[in-house]
Amino acid sequence: MARFMLSIILIWYLNACSQAQTGDNMKALMKKLFITDGYNKEVRPSLNQSEPLRVDLDLFLVAVNGIDEVKQKLITTGFVDIYWKDEYLQWTPATYGNLSTIYVSQDKIWKPDISLQNGFKKLDELGNGFIKVIIEKDGMLRWSPFEIFETKCDINIEKFPFDEQTCDIIFVVWSYSISQIKISKGLKGINFYNFKGNGEWKVVSTSATVDSSAETRVKFSLTVRRIPTFYLINVIAPIVLLAILNIFTFALPVNCGEKMSYSITVFLSFAVFLSIVSSTLPKTAGSILEFYLMFQLGMGTIVVIVTAVELRLHFRSKPVPKWLQVVFTLSFIKYMQSKKTVGCSDNNTQNDSAIMNGEVTKTENTDIIELTWPDIIARVDMILFWVLLVAVIITTLLIYLQLTN
Repeated sequence: MARFMLSIILIWYLNACSQAQTGDNMKALMKKLFITDGYNKEVRPSLNQSEPLRVDLDLFLVAVNGIDEVKQKLITTGFVDIYWKDEYLQWTPATYGNLSTIYVSQDKIWKPDISLQNGFKKLDELGNGFIKVIIEKDGMLRWSPFEIFETKCDINIEKFPFDEQTCDIIFVVWSYSISQIKISKGLKGINFYNFKGNGEWKVVSTSATVDSSAETRVKFSLTVRRIPTFYLINVIAPIVLLAILNIFTFALPVNCGEKMSYSITVFLSFAVFLSIVSSTLPKTAGSILEFYLMFQLGMGTIVVIVTAVELRLHFRSKPVPKWLQVVFTLSFIKYMQSKKTVGCSDNNTQNDSAIMNGEVTKTENTDIIELTWPDIIARVDMILFWVLLVAVIITTLLIYLQLTN
């Protein structure tokens, strides 16, 4: 019985040794494939050269590095899994210690000349010499070149900072025709491998399509959406608040003496703020937000001009023209009934008190109230305050709806 057990153990040991994957097995296999069989990497690896060779691509996205609006460029990091069958790289594992997989430098074998069709850099092969290609016993190869892809992309910033951008990463077989190589997307399309999120852009959707009409290529599409929180807090909200402060220039009485300085201060604050945030805004034109900023800057300019004209007219000694009195008479009667004294000192409120006490007289032959320039300016301030306030609110809401839809 003991002899029988020793015989079984010895047979098992000799069989295991004969099937061990040794360095000699690897050398013999490499010699057989690349020397004895006369492997030539210039020959397309198909026994039947009249049939196209199928090549499958899968894109693995590691990170979205950013988007350059000026250069119209998408920058991503990832690698491409490329699969094909090399019928000249096949062997029987039992002959070589059950070796079923080997790793070979990408420069030693035939590879499809796949390149980035819409890249920014010069046309160059994917990967590098140190990247290994995995070869299976049945001749199936897997090549995974890692790259930083810089691709062209049509950037539309019309709805900045609520914009979405769809960019393509296109791979094409440069030299071979469709009858020689048939490229197609793998089962996975775009994949995420240890994906690192971007602080400004969020990936919304991905897709992959094959175009074999004129040339064999695969187009991977990536849709990203800008995260607007930073711009809402640091750009849009301060602009809206400054616009409201700008309108309150007309809430100050002219005889207070601070109206002009207040309007100029708000205007300068707006100008300085725009110069500070200009570095965070896209350097290209076409954004709806740009027109909104110009609208608010134009509103600030108009407020300063109107304030200067009001101050000039407020202290004018000439009487108010009759036609101007006719325009303001009907609305002025109701306005006087609800007007309250507003001023900065007792001396500055004397004229307003006289008006409130009914000291405004009528002409002898007409029903037109005799208005003074301070009366006209006060009424204009009230009208401009409400008109501009409503205009800013409506414009802001319309711009917001336009950006978010």
